[in-house]
Amino acid sequence: MGHDHQRIRQLIAQYLEGKLSAVDEEEFWGYVEDPSFEPVIKQLLSEKLESGTAPVVLDDDVQARILNQVYNHGSSRIRSKRLRWLPYAAAAVFIAFVGVGFLLYDQQSQLQTEVAQVAAEDIQPGGNKAVLTLADGRKMVLKEDQSGIVLAGNEITYKDGDPLTDLAIADQREGAVQWMELVTPKGGTYQVTLPDGTDVWLNSGSVLRYPIRFDHHRRVVELSGEAYFDVAHLRTENKGIPFLVKTTAQTVEVLGTQFNLSAYAEDASVKTTLVEGSVRITPVEGDGYAPVVLKAGQQSVAEAGNITIADVDVGPFTAWKEGYFHFKSTPFADVIKQMTRWYDIEVVFKGDAPTQTFSGKMSRNVSLKSVLNFFEGSGVDVTLVNGKLMVQE
Repeated sequence: MGHDHQRIRQLIAQYLEGKLSAVDEEEFWGYVEDPSFEPVIKQLLSEKLESGTAPVVLDDDVQARILNQVYNHGSSRIRSKRLRWLPYAAAAVFIAFVGVGFLLYDQQSQLQTEVAQVAAEDIQPGGNKAVLTLADGRKMVLKEDQSGIVLAGNEITYKDGDPLTDLAIADQREGAVQWMELVTPKGGTYQVTLPDGTDVWLNSGSVLRYPIRFDHHRRVVELSGEAYFDVAHLRTENKGIPFLVKTTAQTVEVLGTQFNLSAYAEDASVKTTLVEGSVRITPVEGDGYAPVVLKAGQQSVAEAGNITIADVDVGPFTAWKEGYFHFKSTPFADVIKQMTRWYDIEVVFKGDAPTQTFSGKMSRNVSLKSVLNFFEGSGVDVTLVNGKLMVQE
């Protein structure tokens, strides 16, 4: 490696550590903007990814400038203070060095590169946590090293086939519908395969009620909180058997499709996001809107007796199932709400809630301190104090 390459390595290391002088920084950008050094810069960045030695989170204006130069062959630095929505294919190459992904701050303001100071305490992320209540009232705390359970016939097993000990299903009474209940606490998720083969992923702080067996005419479950449904398509007598999800505000009816339903009691609205197929949404009696039908890629928002429908990118509303936070111009209030549910913490606002929005994708399998680092430089003062998130105006 020649002198220039050794110098680039040194400059990249110093830049990621925040130790570049003004003169060295000008030299650094000179190399970044020279197309002839693109291969070596890519190589060095890849080494940083693999070694995990890069210690800081870069601000988003810097991310955009480097990515524009190195990966998109731009001819000049990005000087706009408006931050960009960066393609994951390019962004992940550079900023995945933090091991958790990235957030982009959307507000029109200059970001700072200093890493935010957070409290020494930390809170670990959520995981597989749930309590199953059988029809006869018996409860079982489910294993955290398992991701879900399967209900088939008179047997309940974990996803890997391991039986649930002492969980024999109660005998069916003639004509009676016996309900089971799966509850995830804050900081917990779990999956269940229902008797018809439908898969349901339950997000934090949610409750799913479902019968031991479905009847031959319709399949009904009840939800409070958030869940992703992959509904099995069943037919009888040449007719599809509808699958209904009831919440306090509406009923979603499908035959076989995938959708996300967010119906937390503390939220003002109920959001139904359709991934594929179609669903019919019927309000509870007394709400002002008529039944509506959603198509794939649409979302309905039911609030205060009204409903709106819009085309959306379903990714931000379903990524939690795959283990990610995914934001796209998401208001800070909604971002922090997801954080508090996943990390099971309380948030305290000292003044009005910040108005910034955020975009990006980030693993949920990181500690809270790592998450707080992503708010650095955004103008949002968030600190962890005595187990609570303190947000200063």
